[in-house]
Amino acid sequence: MSYPVPLFDALTKETEVADTPKGAEAYSKHLIKLIIGNEMGNDFVSAQASRLATADILARRGEREYVDEGSVADAFNELMKKARRHSGRVFTTDSATVHRLRLGISHASPALTTVSIHASSCLPSEALLLIALLVTNNGAISGPSSPGIAPALLVTTGRRVSGDAEASVLLANFLGSHSHSEDVRLFGVLRKYIGF
Repeated sequence: MSYPVPLFDALTKETEVADTPKGAEAYSKHLIKLIIGNEMGNDFVSAQASRLATADILARRGEREYVDEGSVADAFNELMKKARRHSGRVFTTDSATVHRLRLGISHASPALTTVSIHASSCLPSEALLLIALLVTNNGAISGPSSPGIAPALLVTTGRRVSGDAEASVLLANFLGSHSHSEDVRLFGVLRKYIGF
């Protein structure tokens, strides 16, 4: 599965106003829904979007730390560990992959990443976007990103595995088959590492 370029276009338009409370909240809702869809309900999504938007605005103002790439990788790894439960397939990533992904995104849509000004850390919303892309790509991107070239994820996203072993399917299955409180705990992994 690949994210079509129009998704990046839509997200880029949202980032144009993401430095305002209303714009940051709309952008945050979109990012949260990329990961959990509508499984947890609008009230939950709205509450988390508000928290993420606040964290983003505080980071933009210099009133809180940015999220380092290692924390993004750790969040993905723990999310996949908790979501996989009975699957034998383990999905992991590392900070080098997160960094290559950020570089690739910067070539495709510079407004979606802060890599040019924060080489090894990102806004909380960017961290969530990266995790969504990592989930879709099983924690990998296909090949290194070269300067001036969009990442392979925009065309053929990462290494492919078959059937229900895909990270995005594992996450969707978890969210669809567990109690709301277990889903909230799973989402808490993201809040813990990203800090919102």
